[in-house]
Amino acid sequence: MMANHLKSLDIGIGTESNGANNNHHNMNSMTNIISSSPITPLPSTTSVPTTKLSSTNLPLLTACYLSALTTGATTYAFSFYSNALKTSLHLNQNQLDTLSSATFCAGIVSWLPGMVVDAYGARYAMMLGGTSNFVNLSLYWMIATQRWSVPTQSMLMVILSALGVFIFMGCALVTGSVFKVIVESCG
Repeated sequence: MMANHLKSLDIGIGTESNGANNNHHNMNSMTNIISSSPITPLPSTTSVPTTKLSSTNLPLLTACYLSALTTGATTYAFSFYSNALKTSLHLNQNQLDTLSSATFCAGIVSWLPGMVVDAYGARYAMMLGGTSNFVNLSLYWMIATQRWSVPTQSMLMVILSALGVFIFMGCALVTGSVFKVIVESCG
C-alpha cells in the first residue's frame, strides 16, 4: 500500500536511471526558463551621477548657508562682547543699553533689505550686504579697540548706534538673499 502511495506522488523514487533522467529533465527546463525570461541586469550601485555639480544649485546654497551663519553674531550676541566694549570705551550701563536698543530698532525698517533683494536679485543683495558688513564691522572694531579715536562720548554713541543699524541692515540683506535662494532653488 505504501509503495502505491509513493508511486502516485511521482517523486522520482525508482531506479537510479529514472532519477537521473528526472534530474536532467528538470535542469533542462530550468535552463530554458532562465534563458527565455526577459530579466535585465540591475544597474550598478556605483554609477556616475548624470548631473554635474556645476549645473546644480548646491554650491550656491552652500555659500548662502555659510554666509547666513556669519550674520547673527553682532545683532543677537551683543551680551557676549558688551562687557569688553563697556570696559574699553569707558561706557556706563545706560550707554550700553542704548547701543543694544539702536541695533534692534533697525528692525522697524527691515522691509527695506527685502525690497532690495526683490528688485535687484539675491546675488547683488548678498554682495551689498557682505561688503556693507565688512566695512561697518571693521569700523566698529577700529572704534572698540581705539585704533580710531572719537573725540566725545556723545559722538561715540551716535557713531556706534549708526554702525549697529547698518550692520543689522547688512545682515538682513544677506539673510533675505539666502531665504530667496533657498525658496527659488528648492521650490
